[in-house]
Amino acid sequence: MSLYANLRQMASPVPTPAVSGQWFNIRFIPDLSTGERLNLGVGLLGEDGRIHAKLLTDFTRLHCLYGERIDSDELRFLLDLLRHGWSHPEEALRSPSPHLLFSPLKYAAGDSLEAILEDLYQVTVTLEPSPQTDRKATRDTHMIDTKTARERVFEAMVRKAPLSASLLAPNPIWPVNGGKLLDMPIRAPSQFATLISVWHTRSERREITALRAQADLDAARTLFPDDTGGLFILRPPPGEPGYDEAQQRKIDQVIEMTTWRLGVQGMPCEAEHDPEALAERVLSWSEQAGARA
Repeated sequence: MSLYANLRQMASPVPTPAVSGQWFNIRFIPDLSTGERLNLGVGLLGEDGRIHAKLLTDFTRLHCLYGERIDSDELRFLLDLLRHGWSHPEEALRSPSPHLLFSPLKYAAGDSLEAILEDLYQVTVTLEPSPQTDRKATRDTHMIDTKTARERVFEAMVRKAPLSASLLAPNPIWPVNGGKLLDMPIRAPSQFATLISVWHTRSERREITALRAQADLDAARTLFPDDTGGLFILRPPPGEPGYDEAQQRKIDQVIEMTTWRLGVQGMPCEAEHDPEALAERVLSWSEQAGARA
């Protein structure tokens, strides 16, 4: 028997990996003019053709790098669109925006999907903040984005009325007739609504957030004229650090204009600075809408 044959006979067999696929980074381009690319997550195209992913959810370090030039609500909306696309195989590797792109596919294998994604995420995504960084940024920014506002209000809703969990969509992206994708996290038979935060220090961000919500509600009203729609807004309270009287007046103006525009279509706009109180308003609206249906 040859030396090669002896070595093969003595060698331990290499175990077959439990899971394999092709992995890629999900990259964000904050400024298309500069082209800088930042890894926001890791995706794995499995043998079943499905996309599995781990994405950045805390944008603290992004804000440290770019300040309020990064609109976290806009970025989360793009990532929600990305997740929606992954539920359709024909769109799995198609980016919903020029600000998001994918790195070339590479082979990966391991004991589980979760283990592969976690290992690659830890190596390639450096924007995950430490708990200390997160706490300091929360103290310093004096703002609540829409994602956080929704988490707080929806948690209060379910605590007050457990059955209200049926109002909350698993994914806020709502695909409707004509290929439209609406950001509508509150959906039930004959009801649709959205919830946003204007607890931001930048006027442009508040206005864009409100205008996008109005556009989504307008589209939903056109498609479902017999359903009941609504908008709920979390705002900073009087005396909140970082919001002087001039800032508060500008916030009032955004809310008043939004209320008027939606009122023309028969849709209410409710605003509160306390998530608990805003949760009560959503529950009351839904109860009244259900009674009219």
